[in-house]
Amino acid sequence: MRFALAFLLLIISQSCSLINSDIAASQGKPNLKSTTKQAPDSTKANPASPASTVPGEEQSKYKEGDNLSKFLRTTKVRDRSLKVKNLVDFVDQSRKTVFIAVKPDCVFCETLLATMQEYTSKTKLKQKIVFFTDAKHASVDAFLKKSNEYSQIPATWIYDDQNKLAETFVLSAFPRFLIIDAKHKLVKDQRGLVPPANRESLKGLEIPVILQKISESTIDWLKVQ
Repeated sequence: MRFALAFLLLIISQSCSLINSDIAASQGKPNLKSTTKQAPDSTKANPASPASTVPGEEQSKYKEGDNLSKFLRTTKVRDRSLKVKNLVDFVDQSRKTVFIAVKPDCVFCETLLATMQEYTSKTKLKQKIVFFTDAKHASVDAFLKKSNEYSQIPATWIYDDQNKLAETFVLSAFPRFLIIDAKHKLVKDQRGLVPPANRESLKGLEIPVILQKISESTIDWLKVQ
């Protein structure tokens, strides 16, 4: 049981990899095709330490502490109405903004979204929350469907149709948390969900319950960022 729990936590810490995750861009919407290169299949970086590296693994162009002003001002994305906007328009000017990369077919993302919808119906997070998906891993239809499904979460949804976010931060696991302050500094880059400090508390639980508990601990982690 101890080995099984440790293995599950390893998988969860890496979260949904890009294996078998590509979804073709929708042909029924505006032409949002991407010509970007294929990202690495998976990540083995320590989610609690974004600076850690794996030989041969492509690294993000930015690290914690870097200023993202130029990137935010020059990167174009689409809002829920598919209108093109500058990424900087979604950054709050007085508090931290949390960009959360999610993928429609990711069970970890799905559990997190469901948990956040339940949590934020009672208590709001202090940061501005912005969910995003990229064209490499979600069609326009999938993006719109997911944003509508979880519209009760007090958050903004954007579509990275040019894969600029995906390429710049090398999205190789989902969910991914990019926390940016009002001055555009990247203060935190977290890959995957955040398990509770007391991992023994997960012992003996069914997998759906474990996912729920880890999603809850991730929200608790967000509350203190």
